[in-house]
Amino acid sequence: NIYEEGSPEEIFNNPQKEKTRQFIQGFKVLNINIDSKLYDFIGASTEIETYCQKNQIPYKIAYHLQSVFEELCMQILVPKLEEININFKIEYYQKDQKTIVTTKYGKEIFDIKDTDNKLSLNIIENFVEDIEYKQIDEDYLNQLVFTIK
Repeated sequence: NIYEEGSPEEIFNNPQKEKTRQFIQGFKVLNINIDSKLYDFIGASTEIETYCQKNQIPYKIAYHLQSVFEELCMQILVPKLEEININFKIEYYQKDQKTIVTTKYGKEIFDIKDTDNKLSLNIIENFVEDIEYKQIDEDYLNQLVFTIK
C-alpha cells in the first residue's frame, strides 16, 4: 500500500498524514483517556514518568508534565465536568526537544481560564506557554493545546 504520495521535498517538508508526520519528526506520543472520577490518576502519573524516562525527556519537563496533568485533570476538569471524557495527549518531538500537550474534554463549553480554582490555573500557567483554547466539533467540545516549558 502507498500511504502518502508526493515528491521527497513535499513528504519530508510538509507531510499530510499523521503517521508520516510522526515518523519524519521522530516524536513519541502518550495518550491518557480518563472516563471516570475513579480513574487511577496515580497510575497515570507513573505512566507519564515512564514515558519521559523512555524518551529521555529532561526531569524538569517530566515534573512539569505530571504537575500540569494533576492540576488540569484532577483539580480543574474532573470536579467541573458532569460527564467525564478527557483525552490528555503528550507529544514529544525528539528532533526539536519540544513537548506539546493536547487535551480534549467535555460535552459542555468550558475554558479552564474560567475556573474557580485559581491556584491550579496559576500552577498550569507557570509550567506552560502558548495556551490555545478552542471549541471543537467531535466527540469532545473543548480542546487545549500548549507547550511545556
